[in-house]
Amino acid sequence: MGNALRMWNDADDMKRSRYRQVWGSALWTFFTVLSVAGVVGSIQSVRQLQARQQQVLHDIYRLQKFEAALMAMERILLGLASAHANTTRTAGYNPSVMRRELHKALAEAEHLAKILFTQQGGWEHAQAGSDSFWNLTRVRVEWRRTHAMLREFLAFSQEAEPNLPLLRAFRRDGQDSLYEALGDLRQSIERETTQSIAEICRQRWEYLALVMMGLLGVAVRFYQRWVAPARRMCGWLQNRGVRVSQSANEYELLREHLEALEARLRLTERFMRDLSMGRTPQPIPPQSADDALARSSFWLMKRVEEYQRQAQERKAV
Repeated sequence: MGNALRMWNDADDMKRSRYRQVWGSALWTFFTVLSVAGVVGSIQSVRQLQARQQQVLHDIYRLQKFEAALMAMERILLGLASAHANTTRTAGYNPSVMRRELHKALAEAEHLAKILFTQQGGWEHAQAGSDSFWNLTRVRVEWRRTHAMLREFLAFSQEAEPNLPLLRAFRRDGQDSLYEALGDLRQSIERETTQSIAEICRQRWEYLALVMMGLLGVAVRFYQRWVAPARRMCGWLQNRGVRVSQSANEYELLREHLEALEARLRLTERFMRDLSMGRTPQPIPPQSADDALARSSFWLMKRVEEYQRQAQERKAV
Protein backbone atom coordinates (compact mmCIF):
# COMPACT_ATOMS: atom_id res chain seq x y z
CA MET A 1 0.00 0.00 0.00
CA GLY A 2 2.83 2.37 0.92
CA ASN A 3 4.67 1.63 -2.33
CA ALA A 4 1.51 2.23 -4.39
CA LEU A 5 0.89 5.55 -2.62
CA ARG A 6 4.50 6.55 -3.20
CA MET A 7 4.24 5.70 -6.90
CA TRP A 8 0.98 7.69 -7.15
CA ASN A 9 2.65 10.73 -5.56
CA ASP A 10 5.63 10.42 -7.91
CA ALA A 11 3.31 10.36 -10.94
CA ASP A 12 1.41 13.38 -9.61
CA ASP A 13 4.67 15.25 -9.07
CA MET A 14 5.82 14.43 -12.59
CA LYS A 15 2.52 15.71 -14.00
CA ARG A 16 2.78 18.97 -12.07
CA SER A 17 6.41 19.33 -13.16
CA ARG A 18 5.35 18.88 -16.80
CA TYR A 19 2.65 21.53 -16.41
CA ARG A 20 5.19 23.90 -14.87
CA GLN A 21 7.56 23.34 -17.77
CA VAL A 22 4.80 24.09 -20.31
CA TRP A 23 3.77 27.21 -18.41
CA GLY A 24 7.37 28.35 -18.13
CA SER A 25 7.93 27.86 -21.86
CA ALA A 26 4.77 29.86 -22.59
CA LEU A 27 6.00 32.71 -20.38
CA TRP A 28 9.42 32.66 -22.09
CA THR A 29 7.72 32.86 -25.49
CA PHE A 30 5.36 35.64 -24.41
CA PHE A 31 8.06 37.87 -22.95
CA THR A 32 10.39 37.23 -25.88
CA VAL A 33 7.69 38.09 -28.42
CA LEU A 34 6.80 41.18 -26.38
CA SER A 35 10.40 42.37 -26.43
CA VAL A 36 10.84 41.68 -30.14
CA ALA A 37 7.57 43.45 -30.98
CA GLY A 38 8.64 46.47 -28.93
CA VAL A 39 12.03 46.63 -30.64
CA VAL A 40 10.50 46.30 -34.12
CA GLY A 41 7.89 48.92 -33.31
CA SER A 42 10.52 51.31 -31.98
CA ILE A 43 12.61 50.93 -35.14
CA GLN A 44 9.56 51.48 -37.33
CA SER A 45 8.56 54.59 -35.36
CA VAL A 46 12.07 56.03 -35.74
CA ARG A 47 11.99 55.40 -39.49
CA GLN A 48 8.51 56.87 -39.72
CA LEU A 49 9.68 59.95 -37.83
CA GLN A 50 12.66 60.40 -40.13
CA ALA A 51 10.50 59.95 -43.24
CA ARG A 52 7.96 62.46 -41.91
CA GLN A 53 10.63 65.06 -41.22
CA GLN A 54 12.20 64.60 -44.65
CA GLN A 55 8.80 64.90 -46.32
CA VAL A 56 8.04 68.13 -44.47
CA LEU A 57 11.41 69.56 -45.45
CA HIS A 58 10.67 68.76 -49.11
CA ASP A 59 7.22 70.38 -48.85
CA ILE A 60 8.58 73.56 -47.25
CA TYR A 61 11.37 73.69 -49.83
CA ARG A 62 8.89 73.46 -52.73
CA LEU A 63 6.74 76.18 -51.17
CA GLN A 64 9.75 78.45 -50.76
CA LYS A 65 10.84 77.95 -54.38
CA PHE A 66 7.31 78.67 -55.62
CA GLU A 67 7.12 81.78 -53.47
CA ALA A 68 10.52 82.94 -54.75
CA ALA A 69 9.27 82.57 -58.35
CA LEU A 70 6.19 84.64 -57.49
CA MET A 71 8.34 87.35 -55.93
CA ALA A 72 10.51 87.42 -59.07
CA MET A 73 7.43 87.93 -61.27
CA GLU A 74 6.14 90.66 -58.97
CA ARG A 75 9.51 92.44 -59.12
CA ILE A 76 9.49 92.27 -62.95
CA LEU A 77 5.94 93.66 -63.11
CA LEU A 78 6.90 96.57 -60.88
CA GLY A 79 9.88 97.18 -63.15
CA LEU A 80 7.64 97.16 -66.22
CA ALA A 81 5.28 99.62 -64.59
CA SER A 82 8.20 101.95 -63.91
CA ALA A 83 9.81 101.46 -67.32
CA HIS A 84 7.28 103.71 -69.11
CA ALA A 85 8.47 106.80 -67.22
CA ASN A 86 11.25 108.70 -68.95
CA THR A 87 13.21 109.14 -65.74
CA THR A 88 13.43 105.42 -65.10
CA ARG A 89 13.70 104.28 -68.73
CA THR A 90 16.89 106.26 -69.19
CA ALA A 91 18.28 104.46 -66.15
CA GLY A 92 18.38 101.17 -68.08
CA TYR A 93 14.91 99.59 -67.88
CA ASN A 94 14.15 97.79 -71.14
CA PRO A 95 10.46 96.70 -71.42
CA SER A 96 11.12 94.06 -74.10
CA VAL A 97 13.90 92.43 -72.10
CA MET A 98 11.80 92.54 -68.96
CA ARG A 99 8.88 90.92 -70.82
CA ARG A 100 11.16 88.05 -71.83
CA GLU A 101 12.28 87.72 -68.21
CA LEU A 102 8.61 87.70 -67.17
CA HIS A 103 7.93 84.88 -69.67
CA LYS A 104 10.81 82.86 -68.17
CA ALA A 105 9.70 83.54 -64.61
CA LEU A 106 6.11 82.59 -65.45
CA ALA A 107 7.27 79.33 -67.08
CA GLU A 108 9.32 78.48 -64.01
CA ALA A 109 6.39 79.29 -61.72
CA GLU A 110 4.09 77.08 -63.83
CA HIS A 111 6.58 74.22 -63.56
CA LEU A 112 6.85 74.63 -59.77
CA ALA A 113 3.08 74.89 -59.44
CA LYS A 114 2.65 71.68 -61.42
CA ILE A 115 5.08 69.90 -59.12
CA LEU A 116 3.43 71.41 -56.08
CA PHE A 117 -0.15 70.50 -57.04
CA THR A 118 0.22 67.23 -58.96
CA GLN A 119 2.83 65.36 -56.87
CA GLN A 120 0.50 63.47 -54.59
CA GLY A 121 3.28 62.02 -52.43
CA GLY A 122 4.03 65.42 -50.99
CA TRP A 123 0.46 65.94 -49.75
CA GLU A 124 -0.45 62.61 -48.22
CA HIS A 125 -1.03 64.40 -44.92
CA ALA A 126 -3.38 66.95 -46.52
CA GLN A 127 -6.52 64.94 -45.91
CA ALA A 128 -9.97 66.25 -46.71
CA GLY A 129 -11.23 68.50 -43.92
CA SER A 130 -7.79 69.38 -42.55
CA ASP A 131 -6.28 72.85 -42.52
CA SER A 132 -3.60 71.85 -45.02
CA PHE A 133 -6.22 70.64 -47.47
CA TRP A 134 -8.23 73.87 -47.38
CA ASN A 135 -5.14 76.08 -47.51
CA LEU A 136 -3.86 74.07 -50.48
CA THR A 137 -7.22 74.64 -52.17
CA ARG A 138 -6.87 78.38 -51.52
CA VAL A 139 -3.41 78.36 -53.09
CA ARG A 140 -4.81 76.58 -56.17
CA VAL A 141 -7.61 79.13 -56.59
CA GLU A 142 -5.37 82.17 -56.07
CA TRP A 143 -2.72 80.80 -58.41
CA ARG A 144 -5.25 80.15 -61.20
CA ARG A 145 -6.59 83.69 -60.85
CA THR A 146 -3.10 85.22 -60.86
CA HIS A 147 -1.95 82.95 -63.69
CA ALA A 148 -4.92 83.97 -65.86
CA MET A 149 -4.19 87.67 -65.31
CA LEU A 150 -0.50 87.19 -66.21
CA ARG A 151 -1.34 85.22 -69.36
CA GLU A 152 -3.81 87.90 -70.40
CA PHE A 153 -1.21 90.62 -69.87
CA LEU A 154 1.48 88.78 -71.85
CA ALA A 155 -0.96 88.15 -74.71
CA PHE A 156 -1.21 91.90 -75.40
CA SER A 157 1.25 93.91 -77.44
CA GLN A 158 4.68 94.89 -76.23
CA GLU A 159 3.52 98.44 -75.47
CA ALA A 160 0.88 97.38 -72.94
CA GLU A 161 1.44 98.60 -69.40
CA PRO A 162 0.68 96.56 -66.26
CA ASN A 163 -2.62 97.76 -64.87
CA LEU A 164 -3.40 98.24 -61.21
CA PRO A 165 -5.31 94.94 -60.70
CA LEU A 166 -2.34 93.05 -62.14
CA LEU A 167 0.11 94.88 -59.89
CA ARG A 168 -2.09 94.06 -56.88
CA ALA A 169 -2.68 90.44 -57.93
CA PHE A 170 -0.03 89.13 -55.53
CA ARG A 171 -0.84 91.37 -52.57
CA ARG A 172 -4.37 92.61 -51.93
CA ASP A 173 -4.94 94.53 -48.73
CA GLY A 174 -7.99 93.36 -46.82
CA GLN A 175 -8.61 90.41 -49.19
CA ASP A 176 -7.29 86.90 -49.63
CA SER A 177 -4.10 86.80 -51.70
CA LEU A 178 -1.65 84.22 -53.00
CA TYR A 179 1.02 85.13 -50.45
CA GLU A 180 -1.44 84.87 -47.57
CA ALA A 181 -2.63 81.47 -48.81
CA LEU A 182 0.98 80.25 -49.07
CA GLY A 183 1.76 81.52 -45.56
CA ASP A 184 -1.33 79.83 -44.10
CA LEU A 185 -0.44 76.61 -45.93
CA ARG A 186 3.07 76.65 -44.47
CA GLN A 187 1.73 77.26 -40.96
CA SER A 188 -0.84 74.47 -41.26
CA ILE A 189 1.84 72.06 -42.50
CA GLU A 190 4.10 72.96 -39.59
CA ARG A 191 1.25 72.64 -37.09
CA GLU A 192 0.08 69.26 -38.40
CA THR A 193 3.67 68.09 -38.59
CA THR A 194 4.17 68.96 -34.93
CA GLN A 195 1.06 66.98 -34.01
CA SER A 196 2.14 64.03 -36.15
CA ILE A 197 5.63 64.00 -34.65
CA ALA A 198 4.15 64.13 -31.14
CA GLU A 199 1.94 61.14 -31.99
CA ILE A 200 4.89 59.19 -33.39
CA CYS A 201 6.96 59.98 -30.29
CA ARG A 202 4.10 58.78 -28.08
CA GLN A 203 3.96 55.51 -30.03
CA ARG A 204 7.72 55.15 -29.70
CA TRP A 205 7.51 55.53 -25.92
CA GLU A 206 4.76 52.90 -25.85
CA TYR A 207 6.98 50.51 -27.83
CA LEU A 208 9.86 51.24 -25.46
CA ALA A 209 7.56 50.42 -22.54
CA LEU A 210 6.79 47.07 -24.22
CA VAL A 211 10.52 46.43 -24.56
CA MET A 212 11.10 47.20 -20.89
CA MET A 213 8.20 44.96 -19.83
CA GLY A 214 9.50 42.12 -21.98
CA LEU A 215 13.07 42.46 -20.71
CA LEU A 216 11.85 42.67 -17.13
CA GLY A 217 9.78 39.51 -17.62
CA VAL A 218 12.76 37.71 -19.17
CA ALA A 219 14.98 38.79 -16.27
CA VAL A 220 12.42 37.58 -13.71
CA ARG A 221 12.04 34.24 -15.49
CA PHE A 222 15.82 33.88 -15.71
CA TYR A 223 16.11 34.51 -11.96
CA GLN A 224 13.32 32.06 -11.14
CA ARG A 225 14.59 29.41 -13.55
CA TRP A 226 18.32 29.40 -12.82
CA VAL A 227 19.51 31.90 -10.23
CA ALA A 228 17.06 31.17 -7.40
CA PRO A 229 17.36 27.32 -7.64
CA ALA A 230 21.15 27.61 -7.82
CA ARG A 231 21.19 29.77 -4.69
CA ARG A 232 18.92 27.32 -2.87
CA MET A 233 21.13 24.43 -3.96
CA CYS A 234 24.24 26.23 -2.72
CA GLY A 235 22.55 26.95 0.59
CA TRP A 236 21.50 23.32 0.94
CA LEU A 237 25.03 22.09 0.17
CA GLN A 238 26.50 24.48 2.74
CA ASN A 239 23.87 23.67 5.42
CA ARG A 240 23.00 20.03 4.92
CA GLY A 241 21.36 19.75 8.30
CA VAL A 242 18.81 22.45 7.52
CA ARG A 243 15.67 21.13 5.85
CA VAL A 244 14.57 23.32 2.99
CA SER A 245 10.82 23.58 2.45
CA GLN A 246 9.58 21.73 -0.60
CA SER A 247 8.47 23.78 -3.57
CA ALA A 248 7.03 22.92 -6.94
CA ASN A 249 10.29 22.98 -8.82
CA GLU A 250 12.29 20.32 -10.62
CA TYR A 251 15.42 21.33 -8.69
CA GLU A 252 13.67 20.49 -5.43
CA LEU A 253 12.77 17.08 -6.86
CA LEU A 254 16.39 16.62 -7.91
CA ARG A 255 17.56 17.52 -4.41
CA GLU A 256 15.19 14.98 -2.84
CA HIS A 257 16.39 12.36 -5.32
CA LEU A 258 20.01 13.06 -4.37
CA GLU A 259 19.15 12.76 -0.70
CA ALA A 260 17.50 9.39 -1.32
CA LEU A 261 20.52 8.18 -3.30
CA GLU A 262 22.85 9.29 -0.51
CA ALA A 263 20.77 7.42 2.08
CA ARG A 264 20.76 4.28 -0.05
CA LEU A 265 24.52 4.54 -0.50
CA ARG A 266 25.00 4.73 3.28
CA LEU A 267 22.75 1.71 3.79
CA THR A 268 24.73 -0.24 1.18
CA GLU A 269 28.01 0.81 2.77
CA ARG A 270 26.83 -0.34 6.24
CA PHE A 271 25.52 -3.60 4.81
CA MET A 272 28.84 -4.43 3.10
CA ARG A 273 30.87 -3.40 6.15
CA ASP A 274 28.86 -5.65 8.48
CA LEU A 275 29.06 -8.49 5.99
CA SER A 276 32.83 -8.18 5.64
CA MET A 277 33.30 -8.13 9.42
CA GLY A 278 31.45 -11.44 9.85
CA ARG A 279 28.23 -9.99 11.21
CA THR A 280 24.84 -10.83 9.83
CA PRO A 281 23.30 -7.56 8.57
CA GLN A 282 19.69 -7.02 7.73
CA PRO A 283 18.82 -6.89 4.02
CA ILE A 284 18.44 -3.43 2.54
CA PRO A 285 14.77 -2.39 2.76
CA PRO A 286 13.09 -2.02 -0.64
CA GLN A 287 11.79 1.31 -1.88
CA SER A 288 9.59 -0.13 -4.60
CA ALA A 289 8.34 -3.48 -5.85
CA ASP A 290 11.17 -3.80 -8.37
CA ASP A 291 14.03 -2.60 -6.17
CA ALA A 292 17.00 -4.53 -7.57
CA LEU A 293 19.39 -3.51 -4.77
CA ALA A 294 17.10 -4.81 -2.01
CA ARG A 295 16.46 -8.04 -3.93
CA SER A 296 20.21 -8.60 -4.45
CA SER A 297 20.97 -7.99 -0.76
CA PHE A 298 18.22 -10.45 0.23
CA TRP A 299 19.56 -13.23 -2.02
CA LEU A 300 23.11 -12.45 -0.94
CA MET A 301 22.13 -13.00 2.69
CA LYS A 302 20.45 -16.25 1.71
CA ARG A 303 23.66 -17.50 0.06
CA VAL A 304 25.74 -16.41 3.07
CA GLU A 305 23.44 -18.25 5.46
CA GLU A 306 23.55 -21.33 3.21
CA TYR A 307 27.36 -21.18 3.08
CA GLN A 308 27.58 -20.87 6.87
CA ARG A 309 25.23 -23.86 7.34
CA GLN A 310 27.31 -25.98 4.96
CA ALA A 311 30.49 -24.97 6.79
CA GLN A 312 28.98 -26.00 10.14
CA GLU A 313 27.89 -29.36 8.68
CA ARG A 314 31.41 -30.06 7.44
CA LYS A 315 32.83 -29.23 10.89
CA ALA A 316 30.33 -31.56 12.54
CA VAL A 317 31.41 -34.45 10.29
